[in-house]
Amino acid sequence: MQNTWLKCVRRVLGQDGLLRLALLAAAAFFTLGSIAHAAEKIRSVSVPKGWSGAAYATNSGRFSHCVANARYKSNFNIFVSIDGDFYWKVAFLDRRKRLRNGRAVARIKIDGSRWSSYRTQVTKNNFFVLNMPGNSSFIRLFRRGRRLRLDIDGADYLFNLTNTNALLPALARCVKKYVRLRGKPPRRTARKTKRNSNNSVAANTPGQAPVSELRKKTEKNRARRSSAGTGMVVSKGGHVLTNFHVVRGCKQIAVTMLGELEAEAKLLKADKKNDLAVLKIGTPVPDKNIAQFRVGRRLKAGEAIAVYGFPLPGTLSVSGNIVSGHITSLAGLGDDARFVQISSPIQPGNSGGPLIDSAGQIIGVVTAKLDELKFAGATGSMPQNVNFAIKSNIALNFMDAHSIPYKTSSSQEEHTLTKLVEEAKNYTVHVKCN
Repeated sequence: MQNTWLKCVRRVLGQDGLLRLALLAAAAFFTLGSIAHAAEKIRSVSVPKGWSGAAYATNSGRFSHCVANARYKSNFNIFVSIDGDFYWKVAFLDRRKRLRNGRAVARIKIDGSRWSSYRTQVTKNNFFVLNMPGNSSFIRLFRRGRRLRLDIDGADYLFNLTNTNALLPALARCVKKYVRLRGKPPRRTARKTKRNSNNSVAANTPGQAPVSELRKKTEKNRARRSSAGTGMVVSKGGHVLTNFHVVRGCKQIAVTMLGELEAEAKLLKADKKNDLAVLKIGTPVPDKNIAQFRVGRRLKAGEAIAVYGFPLPGTLSVSGNIVSGHITSLAGLGDDARFVQISSPIQPGNSGGPLIDSAGQIIGVVTAKLDELKFAGATGSMPQNVNFAIKSNIALNFMDAHSIPYKTSSSQEEHTLTKLVEEAKNYTVHVKCN
């Protein structure tokens, strides 16, 4: 029965039509966690020559991913996908169906790099997906590379990479666009209605509602009038990476490097969803004052880390503070894979600062701490040192999307805490918002 159905489809569509159907199915099954749930195409996406692109949403209408694919004369198609959390996947489709179905190990290398191995599942259509791990150097090699070699099922395939340097930023911009348009969660109308009903009671007493609103605005303005955080210099051109909430609503932003005068900075790019921002100062920065991001090694639970920054400005030392700790979990609240949980104590003012590994490389951006009092009020227990940093691969993808340069390192040489401090002082800056 299945063969009869396939023959009928082949008569109607022809071999090329069946191929187009397979390509559409492959692109649509590029979902967040697996290839088991289909997605609906939103619209085509502008990508460089040699590639075709599209944005997809889940059946519930939420944004899923942006994907591009290129067709090769070897009867392969390469797909590159990025989801709403800026995680990348690379997939292959063998149009001649030469691969055995089932579990497989695929090996990839780009130009003269080392082989990287990935466990995957080859479907009946000879389609398989490679999930790129956090801090993966493969994506950066893919962007800059010229040739890709694939070794799977005992066969070796070679692909010329075309316009990938422009392709990856285009896909990242696609994610930013459609996460904003279609990725928002449903409004909580019940809670809002309750709040409105309370306000309507207050409004029945003349003068009370306006005074209440004025008080809220005054307190908000007072809190925003002067706030501070931490940032890190990422390029010679004076780009500074920090948290978006550190500079949100600022009329003036000032950045101070250790031993230097305060310099004016401008908000260049922002990612509200991931709480990231890039500032720009007008003076060039020497090499020694540029942070280096770790590539080539995955984060591990229990890994030793350090946090450097300017906590509690006006109270603690203006020369900066460092605290050590460990990665306690590879996910944040609600298993949010964008974050790591850390044991290092952080305070107001640490936001936007570097999360540093034992080799002095940046592996995250310090972002938030759990509110102990609220948590204790809700659960009856007081948590200690439950803090979070956004993973560096999220920050690198954000900077890649806006063509902001940065430096990477794959060193595994362990440093003493004293040496980590000396290095961090060079690239960490105090960020002040007025």
